[in-house]
Amino acid sequence: RIYDRMKSQTQEKQDIAQAIARMIGIGEMVFLGSGTTTTYVAKALSCRSDITVVSNALTVIEELATNATMTVIGIGGFMRRNEYSFYGHFSESILKDLIVDKVVMGMRGIDPDHGLTSDFPMELNTDRHIINTGRMLIIAADYTKIGYVATSLVAQLSAVDMIVTDRKADPRIISKIRQQGVKVVIV
Repeated sequence: RIYDRMKSQTQEKQDIAQAIARMIGIGEMVFLGSGTTTTYVAKALSCRSDITVVSNALTVIEELATNATMTVIGIGGFMRRNEYSFYGHFSESILKDLIVDKVVMGMRGIDPDHGLTSDFPMELNTDRHIINTGRMLIIAADYTKIGYVATSLVAQLSAVDMIVTDRKADPRIISKIRQQGVKVVIV
């Protein structure tokens, strides 16, 4: 469950979240995907009133519900209970008409050869719709995700503008990712 995973790699996820929060400009609309690191991004953004946040993740929406001045747009659909996220046709029908400045997503696996991968194939199409909503795609990923290959391809690495990870990420893999033109920020 997501709340159990919030307790693993906590410092790394908080550091990544703080770095990403600093990248969100005044007046921007940002999509925060589901996952533990993106929930930490929501925590880091919770004091902001000058942005709009869109999310399909209950944990993100719950975190931002206490900020009365920030505009929050929740995207519903079929619930993935262990992740507290929404996916499927209803989510995608909203996403297809949405354009945001930045998409911030977690990802189960990021690999220079296999791209962005997920362990939940039922959510693939929704994840692809989310990626397509943004002018910029930022992947928030602690070191355990770098070099990991999950069961289902979400997108090629070329879809990514930036990966924000921590110092424990394998430098050889980071180098291969950078060679493909993806900016990698290490916090």
